[in-house]
Amino acid sequence: MKKYLVIVFCFSVFTILSQTTILNPLGDGGFENGTTFAANNWTVAHGGAGTNQWHLGNVVTPACNGARCAYISNTSGTNNNYSTTSSTRVHLYRNVDLTAFVAPITLEFYWKLRLCDGSFDFMNLNRIPIGSTPVNGSAPPSPTVIAGPYGAACPANVWQFQSVNLSAQAGTQFKLDFYFQTGTFAGTQPPPAIDAVYIYQGIPVLSIELKEFTVDLVSSNEVKLNWTTATEKNNKKFVVERSIDGMNFIPISDIAGSGNSSKEINYSSSDYNLPEEEVLYYRLKSIDEANKIQYSRIKYIARTNTFFDMELYPNPSNNLINVKMHNSSNYYLTIYDLMGKIVNVEQIIKDDEITFDVSNLPHGVYITSLKSDSGVKTKHFIKN
Repeated sequence: MKKYLVIVFCFSVFTILSQTTILNPLGDGGFENGTTFAANNWTVAHGGAGTNQWHLGNVVTPACNGARCAYISNTSGTNNNYSTTSSTRVHLYRNVDLTAFVAPITLEFYWKLRLCDGSFDFMNLNRIPIGSTPVNGSAPPSPTVIAGPYGAACPANVWQFQSVNLSAQAGTQFKLDFYFQTGTFAGTQPPPAIDAVYIYQGIPVLSIELKEFTVDLVSSNEVKLNWTTATEKNNKKFVVERSIDGMNFIPISDIAGSGNSSKEINYSSSDYNLPEEEVLYYRLKSIDEANKIQYSRIKYIARTNTFFDMELYPNPSNNLINVKMHNSSNYYLTIYDLMGKIVNVEQIIKDDEITFDVSNLPHGVYITSLKSDSGVKTKHFIKN
């Protein structure tokens, strides 16, 4: 019988609910209003077949469980690859009209790429004059970069969340332009993907006040989720969602909400169909009667196999961490930050102990995952 140690952490809150929505991540901002860019009020400026183009679809798994996202492809959309040795200047853009005297104004979106060649191959997000038109093969006209460039730091190929304050642009009109540029030197696949672009004005108005949310492994094949609401306003239902990477979530159950309530209400749900992955992520999605959405904090459990063990020391550490394994085997050591981003990967071949340098890591808590033929062991350490 396998035994597990359960470690639970919380991630940040992501709320999709506001007083005034300018660009809807569940509609035109998430490319959910149709199968073409025009149906979602976006325009592309790119070359012909066989070149690096913007496409819509689910070749790249959408970030927020939608039907499609935008991505670069050099094969008419059949994959998420690009021509790494040809010069490219392509655009995905749309008009934005922001109301005056309403603040704050927030832009949020998800982005994903690898590239690793930020000097020549990169993507950024620009604000350009409303009267200007991006042109294939050219840089954005009179741009103000508001996010990016993405690609220089060789990010992990997982969905990343970006938030930008646009309050200074209240009362203005402009074009929002996702710009992708490549040079003639070899880069790294895959190229960019974009999803769930969201612009809203005003202070968020929440449909529920979530007092407590817990996730517990009650057996080797059941995760129990319990939550309590302090208040609810027009709350139609909850959707329990699970992920194996902390980015891409799937729905696993629906629980009816209580409509309007000013008293505490307890809810629960169980997940019995657990995947093989050791770390599982969970969040709640509440949907009100107007189909507006609010997400809870993300929580995860780390199911640690006890067939083998490891030690981490010193912990906390300033510079070096020693990893000692018990049971000789081949291992893969992966270190994650608390947002699920991989910061180091090493293959270890039948060594009882290794030392790795953490001096370049920012201060914080990190997860160490050691995988062998007999299972996975997870522990955390603190970088001072």
